[in-house]
Amino acid sequence: MEKIIEINIQRIADKLKEPSTVVTLENTQTLRDEINGLIDGFNQQIQANNAIVGAKRQKQAECNTKVWQLIAFTLQNDVTAYKAKRKSVDDEITGLMKLITDGGKVSRGLELEIAELNKKIVSTLPTITSINTLLGDSGFQGLLLREKRGYQNVYEVVRQAGQVAEKLSEGERNFIAFLYFYHLVRGGHSDTEVSKDKIVVIDDPVSSLDSGGLFIVSALVREMIEVCRNNADYLDNQVEGDYIKQLFILTHNVYFHREITYNQAARYRYVSFYTVNKAGNNSSIRLCTRQSQKVPTERENFNPVQNSYAALWSEYREVDTAIPVLNVIRRILEYYFMQLCGYDGVNLRKRVLEEHRGKFIELVEGGQPDYTKYHLASAMLSYLSANSVGFSDGLNYVDGCADINLYRAVFKLIFEALQQEQHYNMMMGEEAE
Repeated sequence: MEKIIEINIQRIADKLKEPSTVVTLENTQTLRDEINGLIDGFNQQIQANNAIVGAKRQKQAECNTKVWQLIAFTLQNDVTAYKAKRKSVDDEITGLMKLITDGGKVSRGLELEIAELNKKIVSTLPTITSINTLLGDSGFQGLLLREKRGYQNVYEVVRQAGQVAEKLSEGERNFIAFLYFYHLVRGGHSDTEVSKDKIVVIDDPVSSLDSGGLFIVSALVREMIEVCRNNADYLDNQVEGDYIKQLFILTHNVYFHREITYNQAARYRYVSFYTVNKAGNNSSIRLCTRQSQKVPTERENFNPVQNSYAALWSEYREVDTAIPVLNVIRRILEYYFMQLCGYDGVNLRKRVLEEHRGKFIELVEGGQPDYTKYHLASAMLSYLSANSVGFSDGLNYVDGCADINLYRAVFKLIFEALQQEQHYNMMMGEEAE
């Protein structure tokens, strides 16, 4: 358009210079009409845009509706499939809920039936028989239990002649009470409590008991401990049931404590030891744990009650110099093999160094056998006959070059040679859980 106008201007200029010249101007009507058409179009778009801006809310609603219509059209097959699947799942849930409701009704009916049947089968007779057996085994002569006539699930203590026992000693009362408590833990006060789970607290049950009663009570308590253990670990446990969910045992009798805890310290995950101290009329409780001797980043239990033999093993695990470790080894070997197992120095050396000679000799390929462990075992066993409180020749032994790990390895080999690995592992806290 601009070029056409420039041409016309130029031609008019030429005409002005030479009026006699005939010039013809280019036609601009068509282009002008096209431009006007474009302008009209733009104006119409502007007016339409202004109309949209003026009706913004209405147009936004229309846009939103059209977008969702487009989405619905695009996804109509997926939506149809989802609705069908949802209906199927809802129908299945409704069916399962009905089954649960019907099952609950059946379960409540069975519970009522079980309660009625329990009234017919629950009896004190098996408990009475068991308690009478334990009374006889423990040496409580002349005492028996029998069902009380006219009363359901009630017993009474009688003498052998049949008369009701009166004026029982404190030990007899405590022992019978514990036996009743033991069977109560296994059952319940009534037929509806037989299968209930329990938290059991036992407070010094061996007061006024003789050694026979103490050992029987200890055995029954150990059985309850194993029942409680079943809640955490069923591995190699011969006791059935897990109806004891927690068990608390309180005692100041060290013999009873030792009888029920000699194998419990290693069960760190589900066994804890506490000491209760009273000072200034105030009691304090201390948890008996310490840094693990095998894994320093972990904690382990320790039993606050130990006998002298157990204390020797504790010292053996902690000592780290040659002279003390040899002294502890001698005392352990003397006590266990000579006092408990009945060996004397001669046959002990024979069993270890002659019958199991190969355990202590290491063969070296292409060289002479290594007798280091054999000679060390011989020295340890010879050390048993030395006077533990006397003096020899006044010479002092320098242990700077001693290999403590070698001493410990040979000490363990002696137990293995005499087939006492289980005792060694137990005292070292390595028994299998």
